[in-house]
Amino acid sequence: MIAITAKGENAESPMDAYLDQRFGRCEYFVLYRQNDDEVEILPNRARNSDSGAGVRAAQLIADQGVKVIITGKVGPKAMRALQASNVDVYTEATGTVRTALEEYQQGQLKMEKYQ
Repeated sequence: MIAITAKGENAESPMDAYLDQRFGRCEYFVLYRQNDDEVEILPNRARNSDSGAGVRAAQLIADQGVKVIITGKVGPKAMRALQASNVDVYTEATGTVRTALEEYQQGQLKMEKYQ
């Protein structure tokens, strides 16, 4: 499963929402299941945390079985949490959720290397 950080409301489709550049403080995640082409929205319950939002968000998506996250940026603590959960991180995405997913599928996004 792939998770894409997103923001804003869109009546047409979650795929047309704008990508949120902030991993830990994104409004919600759009979850995409490749095997059945299904999409669902997962609210980011960690976004309003006083601290540790990135680590909490990493745990939230790992609990959903996510193996790939597409976002703008990820902080170092969240990166370590994602690494511990074996989630691949792709950054520098922009535009809509649909565009970011297409760029990922075409190999155009940067895969972050774990430190």
